[in-house]
Amino acid sequence: MGDFWVGMKGDSYLHGKVNVKNSTLTGESLLYVYPDFETAIVGHFVNRILINGTETEILKVGCNHHGQMVVTKLAHPQGPQFWYESPNNTSQGSGPEGVPDPYERKWLKMVRIVNLNHFF
Repeated sequence: MGDFWVGMKGDSYLHGKVNVKNSTLTGESLLYVYPDFETAIVGHFVNRILINGTETEILKVGCNHHGQMVVTKLAHPQGPQFWYESPNNTSQGSGPEGVPDPYERKWLKMVRIVNLNHFF
């Protein structure tokens, strides 16, 4: 069972141990690592698809016995469960409604606009 890093869209990575039974990127404790290399979602993935996971923070990285970089310490996962849904005309498929993506929350401030006519 070897460690893997797979590049995903948006400069993010999927990280964990290869499922030796069928050589898929499937597991209960895989990490979706965001581009800042601090923010992550740890959880259950099936063939690269997030089934359910929780936000965490990468606290420490090191090297395995092959010299490959691996995440060695995570913060305790906290917050709501995230999952993947196919995007559609009412949702971008990111998980719980009204809960911002953990990485986007670091960079964006969401505010509710009550009266759009005030701005136009």
